[in-house]
Amino acid sequence: MKNASKSKNGIGEFIISTFHGVPAKDNGHFHQLLTATKEANITHIETVFGSRETTLLALEICDELGLKVIVQDTDLFGGIQNIRIANTTEESAKQAVELYGSHPSLAGYYIWDEPFMEHLPNAKHDLDLMTRLDGDNRIMLVTSQQGTSASYKWQDGSFKEYFDSYLKIVDPPILSSDIYYFMNIESGQELKDLIFWNDISYIRKKSLELNRPYWYYVQLVGFDANGSPTDGPDYMTADKVRQSVYTLLTYGFKAISYYFAMRGLFDECGQNKTFLFDGVKQINAEALTLGKTLVHLTSTLVYHTGYVYSDFNDSIDDSSIISSAPEGLEFGEFESEYGDRYVMITNRSFDSAFSGDVCLKGRYNIYKVNKATGLTELVSNNADRIFLDLIAGNGELFVFTGPDEKPPHEFA
Repeated sequence: MKNASKSKNGIGEFIISTFHGVPAKDNGHFHQLLTATKEANITHIETVFGSRETTLLALEICDELGLKVIVQDTDLFGGIQNIRIANTTEESAKQAVELYGSHPSLAGYYIWDEPFMEHLPNAKHDLDLMTRLDGDNRIMLVTSQQGTSASYKWQDGSFKEYFDSYLKIVDPPILSSDIYYFMNIESGQELKDLIFWNDISYIRKKSLELNRPYWYYVQLVGFDANGSPTDGPDYMTADKVRQSVYTLLTYGFKAISYYFAMRGLFDECGQNKTFLFDGVKQINAEALTLGKTLVHLTSTLVYHTGYVYSDFNDSIDDSSIISSAPEGLEFGEFESEYGDRYVMITNRSFDSAFSGDVCLKGRYNIYKVNKATGLTELVSNNADRIFLDLIAGNGELFVFTGPDEKPPHEFA
């Protein structure tokens, strides 16, 4: 099964984006800010919470820098939760296309951020209208609520009802959601018990059923006791970001977005970089390199060694490749259109390294995708196990072929 085409949903390569990519008002430093964004190996910005003036300025600068922009303008279309809702008409949608559509940096439109159940028909209306007017090769993003929201819970079935309604009513070309779970860990919850695992495994399940790419948000800033973003990364670390990013790669997500690079990686002028900048820049470089292969692959299995809270993951017993492994690992199995079998193996921990053997259900020639070049490199011939040595949150993408089979296809 091949991935959905670029003409359908605007995703033809792995995307790393940032929510709220520029301030709501021009501070005179947009060029420096967006240059720092690109330096961090972020490919797209989203102008959520921006003004028309700042969105147009960002588009002009991104035309020059080679960044891509996903535009939100709730005066003309779409909405943010139930806080800001456009009175979208044919005329207002056409005005949006006329304002923004000629810019080479325009990648698409952020239609709605976390609509409530009652606004799903509105999101569908706006999505269809913007798609009809300017849908070719454009990202059309409607990001859902999550299983930790105040209104929708897994425990009483209301989140599943909500998400299934999001799929049925909105029919989004890209499935998108978010949970910023390190705030829960700061409050004493354990990683294995997070609702996050149930959310991402269900999104993956439904995305594969619909053959559509899936997109998720990663926490960069801290949150205070009231759930509001702090002025910087606060308790976040590069290891925590790495664990988030590699988990999403393991689950087969084709795009990630940061909440958010401003304040998380640098100040609103792009001048003062935080302690996260260098580490996240490297993580993004690795994700983009692996993404050159991952965008061509279809997720077939996801499973863990050790318990995590998920009703929708697979089991290691379902694998035809992996026999056993120590606790604390995530496995994502993939297949290419050429029949090559890939496995992403990730250290689930964000605060400790992993070393140990993964045993296989046969003998294989084992290749690894080089995170600097994207090329596959032979690790061992005719082997029945892999030795892993992974820092916190890190993962590796392997390819397995039979002892007499040809090397895997290259995507880099």
